[in-house]
Amino acid sequence: MFWRHILGYLPVNAIQGAVAFGTIILFTRLLLPEEYGRYALVLATTQLVQMSCFTWVHAGMARFYETARGEGRLGEHFATGYAAVAVLCLAVAAVYAGAVELADLPAAVRSVMYFGLAVLLLRSVLMVGLETHRAARNVRLFGTLESVYSVIGLGVAVVLILTTDLREAAPFVALAAAALVCLAFDLPAVVRIARPTTPSVPELKRFFAYGLPVSMSLALEFALAAADRYLIGWYLGEAAVGVYAASYALASRIVGIIFIWIAMAGLPLMIAALEREGREAAVDVSRRNAEMIVLLAFPAAAGLAAIAAPLASVMVGAEFRASASTLVPWIVLAALMNGLMAHYVHNAFILSRRTDLMAWMAAPPTVLNVVLNILLIPRMGLPGAVIATVISYAVALVLATWVGRRFFPIPLIPGTVVRGGIAAGVMGAAVWLIPGETGVAVLLLKIAAGIVVYVPVALALDVGGCRGMVAGLRGRLAARGTG
Repeated sequence: MFWRHILGYLPVNAIQGAVAFGTIILFTRLLLPEEYGRYALVLATTQLVQMSCFTWVHAGMARFYETARGEGRLGEHFATGYAAVAVLCLAVAAVYAGAVELADLPAAVRSVMYFGLAVLLLRSVLMVGLETHRAARNVRLFGTLESVYSVIGLGVAVVLILTTDLREAAPFVALAAAALVCLAFDLPAVVRIARPTTPSVPELKRFFAYGLPVSMSLALEFALAAADRYLIGWYLGEAAVGVYAASYALASRIVGIIFIWIAMAGLPLMIAALEREGREAAVDVSRRNAEMIVLLAFPAAAGLAAIAAPLASVMVGAEFRASASTLVPWIVLAALMNGLMAHYVHNAFILSRRTDLMAWMAAPPTVLNVVLNILLIPRMGLPGAVIATVISYAVALVLATWVGRRFFPIPLIPGTVVRGGIAAGVMGAAVWLIPGETGVAVLLLKIAAGIVVYVPVALALDVGGCRGMVAGLRGRLAARGTG
């Protein structure tokens, strides 16, 4: 069942992966480093505001969807969520606009900030439906909406960059248009469910009590990942931010997509198992989740580190390449630790409803990251920023695991981790030994070699129970053929 849900989310993740690649390839060629740097800073700012102000509603709706459905309160559930987001949109828009005006920003930057605000608000409304569809395990609708949003956002952005003077503002205009298109299809259907009822204060309190710590935790974790960009801008300038952000996106998005893919299926299944069958059933689903992470994320991280140079030569513009090939292996390590923490270890707090502790877990590493960046960036430049991130994520992962398992026993599966590490290490070494550092042909050869080496080694070691998955797939295909 877990594997079937994973495959159900494959199309949307494949599309998002292609869009992520396309964004890096096109934006780093169409925008100057300083323009890309301003785009990255505004994007980070709007994402931080969204996590701080809106995510508690989205998280609460996703967590309590199953409860509301079982009690026949879905109308009240939706009405409360949309009412909360509507009020927050008004408040955030007023505070955000005031802050932009008081900051006395250059006119060009101010306009980009306002376009970013439009995306922030529209995406926050759209997320109510998206998180609900994911919690309801409505894979097709969720995947369609996310795919349309991603594809329109990239396509319109490229057209606007090429045909207008919007430059770094173009991606935000495009994403705002994409969100409007998705809302036009999704919002009427969801609102019809909520229309017969009015918002519920007890439901809102439930969302707030559960979701606010999640929101604060995610905001702190994002600050951990993004604070270095503001400090790089302060010490080294906007062009350096652009180079660093492109390198970070190149590595972290690829690893992140795998974690998000697994989490899309895994977390709703864990919550449903806990609500319907109890703690042991949720632990079993959690174990399968961990095995999928080892099977898929470990080789992706090892492979990315091994192909950093040819990947940078193909994926990013010429002005970004030298730094990207040096930084990517370190960023991959940081992204792997972040993914393990955010999409696996934090499930212990979510399933035990102790999300109040997540923010406390994120605060010390975030402060450490800022201090290390202040110490290392002036002395080491961009490598100092990524070293600070790696150290901070290591501290965050250990701390969250130690505390989280006290409340919910997420499995650590050391045997699977060792076997997965061996298989990924063998693959990474084989790829690294293939000569060549630039060009599409070298990149494709190294990727193909990685697959050819990893698959038989993983099967031989039975990483994540992959032999059973293959046998089950063969059985189903044989049954269909016989039918």
